[in-house]
Order: sequence, then structure tokens, then C-alpha cells
Amino acid sequence: PNNTNIMSEGSQLIPEEGDAQYSKGHTYHHHDNRKRTKIIIGIFAFVIICTLSIAIPLSLRHRNKPAPSPSPVDIATSLKVQNIVGHLNQFYGISLNATMKSRSVVDGYNASALYVISQLQQNNVDCDIEQQYFDVPLYVENSSPTLAQISPENISYVLNFDFAGVRYGGNGTYDITENVTVINNNGCNISDFTGLKEGSGIALIKPGVCTPYVKSLNAQNAGAKAILLVNSKGSPLANWRVRSTTWTYADPLIQIPIVGVSYTLGQTLVDTEVRITTNTTVTIATTYNVLCLSRKGDENKVMVVGAHLDGVPEGPGINDNGSGSSSILEIALEIQRTNMPVTNKILFAWWGAEEIGLLGSRYFVSQLQNPQNNTANKVMSSLNMNNTLLNLNFDMLGSPNFERIVYEGASATVPSAYNGSIQIQHIFEKYFISQNLTFENQPMSGGSDYLPFIEAGIPAGALATGAGGIMTTAERTLFGGLANTPYDPCYHLYCDTVENVSQEVLEQMAKSAALTIQTLASASD
Repeated sequence: PNNTNIMSEGSQLIPEEGDAQYSKGHTYHHHDNRKRTKIIIGIFAFVIICTLSIAIPLSLRHRNKPAPSPSPVDIATSLKVQNIVGHLNQFYGISLNATMKSRSVVDGYNASALYVISQLQQNNVDCDIEQQYFDVPLYVENSSPTLAQISPENISYVLNFDFAGVRYGGNGTYDITENVTVINNNGCNISDFTGLKEGSGIALIKPGVCTPYVKSLNAQNAGAKAILLVNSKGSPLANWRVRSTTWTYADPLIQIPIVGVSYTLGQTLVDTEVRITTNTTVTIATTYNVLCLSRKGDENKVMVVGAHLDGVPEGPGINDNGSGSSSILEIALEIQRTNMPVTNKILFAWWGAEEIGLLGSRYFVSQLQNPQNNTANKVMSSLNMNNTLLNLNFDMLGSPNFERIVYEGASATVPSAYNGSIQIQHIFEKYFISQNLTFENQPMSGGSDYLPFIEAGIPAGALATGAGGIMTTAERTLFGGLANTPYDPCYHLYCDTVENVSQEVLEQMAKSAALTIQTLASASD
């Protein structure tokens, strides 16, 4: 279990979506999942077969058309999963036409974003659209890193078990053999690195206190040849994917190699000589968020409804996170079709660069905190920390071996975010209770785009259905499916296609999202 506090810099590590330990769930209904079990088994067969075969404009505005008359139908009832699946098919087609068959930042992302914008425009959604541009560091492992102890013993360590490459570090090809120097304190000050010397240039840095970027930049400036960042105790190496970082476009890149090591391995590398090899490239690219701010509603009360639109380079990214992006897109379209009354403004946001560090949502929140930067942008110039009331986040809503996850508001430990996050949780739960569907509460420990909002003191809530974690026997009792099996067996893989998505749970999660959005958009306090 990972008990990382989302606000503790000392924890340092941010978990993968769906991989944190779950709290006790609430049981309302259990149904026959034999059909879903067959689908999951089919997906595993597909993965095995395919594996064997492979082995060999800044601001846009809409045309105004007469709005339809108000509809008494709530959008959770009228929302159609077939329309959401239609968007998923479009995203999948985009991935097939992309160079790497993905929707990652430099591959199919732009086409995905343009599709979202075209849908909003063609359906005359009554909002101002803006593309919010920002720069990101792109990290590519050209070959797998290696780590071995040379002295006093000869030990080769196992990639992704003992160690892993770390994003943001190491630009070039390196083969370094030197003694390890344990850095004083946590490496958060340049004075902590006084022990580095010729022949002992591999810095072993303990977790906590400040961000990995700060530690690594200090090490580089102090003359380190390479960096070993020790993982927090009890945290899996997978946590190195999404890490808190203070990097901005004006900051330097870390040129020397960085390797993350498990907590256990970190304790054994004291007084050793090790060899590190890496072959990586780090470049800067420009990407953007897509923002759609409703023209109706109180400009002093804005709710942010977000889902990340980018995927990983390894696959089409249809469940992760075409499912969330398609759901909020269809909800935006349904609000327009039904002319749903709103009291508060809704900002729909499709985040870029989530998969490389929550960078799109981080950038958005940083601009809320610095409104003087946004005077030239119609949407962002109207937003700030005072009128941004809350965030709703939707990441992976269609996992085939699903569980229904409602994130736990009490885990938002920043005082200004705490009470509001609990209220959001309970509103999400209302749909599942009304439909007699089981759900579980999971701590918001940081693996998706709600994190920057909570860190800034903005209440947040989220839904998910599980990622690469393993379903327990107890969870199988609650939700059906297959125990001892990933919630999404195609997580971050080439097989994350439309066939990988459970339309059953996708419809349920999207309707809970729609009910919550409608409830909060019409709230007067």
C-alpha cells in the first residue's frame, strides 16, 4: 500500500493512476459479471497473440445560433454511451494515422485536440474556446538503462524492479563507473553536496523535503557525474512516472543521467562502486490544453471539469484516457442539446502532457496563480484563484476488469480543499447509490490531474475504474471480473483500443459525472 500524503514534499513520490491502496468500499449491489469475465479473458488472449506477432489559432469563438428551449430532462438520463463510443472510435482512428500509432504529445495529440475543438464548434456549444500553449520536456529512452555494482561485489540490478530511468534527466549516451557518495540531508541545498570528489561522482540522494528536479539540478551544479534518487519506503518504482516537479520552460534541463532506485537498494549502495549506462534524449516541445468556458453562469463562480487528452507513446490510449476525454466532450455536447440551465460557469478542460508529469494541469493552475500573465487570453484572463471553485477529474472510466472508484475527499488534506472535496465525493456517490451499484473510495494520492488543484487549495473530486493495479479477491466479490488480474490488462500498451473499453462501466461513470456536473453547475452556494 502507498500511504503517500499528496501534500508532503517529504513523500516525493506520486503514484500511478489506480495503483494506490483502496479504503473500505460501500456495497450496494452485486450482479452477474460472467459476460465481463469472458471479455477480459478475450483481451488477454488478444494481448498474447499480438505480442507474439509483433515480436518478430490561440483563441477561437463559435458562431451564435438560437439556443434550443430548456429541457426538463436531466443530462445523466439523456446521455448516450453510444455517442461517447463514437468519440472513442474517432480517437482510435487518429492513433492509427499517427506515426507511432499513439496520441502522445508529439504524435497524435494535436489531431485529438483539433477533433475536440471541431466537435464543440460544429455542435455550437455556447462557450469560448482557447488553446493554452506551454512547453514540456520530452524524455526518450533510446535504449534501456543498466545499473550494476562493481565493488565490493559484482551485482547486476534488475530494471523496473531494483531501478528505473527517471524522466527529465540524462541527455545523451553515458557509461559511468565511479564510487557512490551519499549526499548530506536530502540534497535540497547546494551545500549538501560537499562530499562529491573526483572518482566519487555518483550522488546517492535520499527522498523527501524538495522536488526531484531541485535535487538533481543541485547535483548537476555541484559537479556530480550521475544521480541515484532513492525511492520512498514502501513506494513502487512505477511511481517515477508522475513526479512532482518545479520545472518550467525557463529552467535548464538536467543533462547528467538520473536513475531511480528502490528504497531497499538505496540502503545497500552505500560505500560501493557502481556502473551506470544510459542512452536518452531530452528535448523541449510545445503543446497545449483545450479550454471551453461557458458563456452562461456567474463569472465569479467557475467549476473546472477536466480529463487528460494525451496518451503514452506505447499505444492508442483509448481507455487511458480517451474514455475520460470522450465522456466530458459528450457531456458538454449534451448540455448544449438540452439547453441545461446553469448558475455557475463551467470550464471544460482537455489537458495536455498528463502522461509526462501532469504538466498541462500544472501549467493551468500556475496561470491561475499568476493572472497577470493572461491579459491577452480571453478565457484565462477571466480566471483566477478566487473565482475557480473546484475541479472534477475523469481519468480511465472504462477499464475492462473494472471497479468503480470514487476518490475520497478527506484525503485532500489542504485545509481550503478539504470540506469541498468531501462534498464533491458525496455528490458523485449519489448516482451509484440511486442505481444500486457498488463503489469504493480511494485516497487522492496524486496520480492524475486533480493533484495540482488540491496542492493549490482548490477542492477536487474524481472518478476512475482502475489502471495497472491488481484486483483482489475482495474486490472481485464487490465488482465481478477476475481476481489477481489487472483492472486494465492493456494499460499503457498497444492493445488499449476501443475493444479494451467496458461500455457497461463507461456508461455508469459518465452518468455519475453528468449528474455531478449538473448538480454543481446549478448550485447557488
